[in-house]
Amino acid sequence: MKKTILTLVLLGFSLGIEAQDLISGGQNSWIFHTPDDNRTTLYIAPKTNGNWDWSKTTSFLNDGKVNFANTISVNGNISGKDIISEGQNSWIFHTPDDNRTTLYIAPKTNGNWDWSKTTSFLNDGKVNFANTISVNGNISGKDIISEGQNSWIFHTPDDNRTTLYIAPKTNGNWDWSKTTSFFNDGKVNFVNNISIRGKIETKEIIVTTSPTADFVFESDYQLPSLDDIEKHIKEKKHLPQIASAKEMKENGVNVGDFQVQLLQKIEELTLYTIQQEKEIRELKSLNTKLQELNLRLEKLESQR
Repeated sequence: MKKTILTLVLLGFSLGIEAQDLISGGQNSWIFHTPDDNRTTLYIAPKTNGNWDWSKTTSFLNDGKVNFANTISVNGNISGKDIISEGQNSWIFHTPDDNRTTLYIAPKTNGNWDWSKTTSFLNDGKVNFANTISVNGNISGKDIISEGQNSWIFHTPDDNRTTLYIAPKTNGNWDWSKTTSFFNDGKVNFVNNISIRGKIETKEIIVTTSPTADFVFESDYQLPSLDDIEKHIKEKKHLPQIASAKEMKENGVNVGDFQVQLLQKIEELTLYTIQQEKEIRELKSLNTKLQELNLRLEKLESQR
């Protein structure tokens, strides 16, 4: 019976039989429906539980478009210049016919394709995002590179190093001399100067490259005289070898060098103190001798 109905349907198509609906019978029954209103569409739908299931309709529009109500399953390829998802959330998958070998994906905004929000897939494997990338999970990759005139690389080598390197591109090459390195023990190494507008709060600061001022204690060190220091203070209004307040305000202070300079002055003060202590002891000894001599003179005077 099913073969007979299908034969009649096929015969109807071949002979140009006109009918509002064409129906294939049997357990696998479908309807070919063309409504009599202003619609110029052919609807094909299956029968489910004795009724036509229009939720599973495939629609053929007279402008050449075909609408699928559900998912399309394709064993081969889908060929076409552009693929467009319609509805309020409409997107276009565009592959231009010129020399570009790029796939562009863009949304529709106010009735037009918004190419300013394009995601581009290049045939070298790169993907360009016109706007910010929002990721709920992880971004995996050997390197992360920001392109453009201000290009930087986030590099994690595959050897035994457990370090993240961040470096800029200069003259077309990654400038590793300007690298900032993040170690997995929590340390961060800066190759160049750090510029901070606010405050630095830390438990300790360690300066490892500055020398000490222990040269002050060498035997050939010429300790400045206090008279010379006094003269310099009166003329310059600051200690010798120490920058003035004006210079510090204009140029800032190198903490490492400044600590060495302060240590030098402390060590010089220590030497001055030692010298003064020796002089005080000598004066005390001389004073004691003078007192003893004075007592003897007083005794001699009393015996006359």
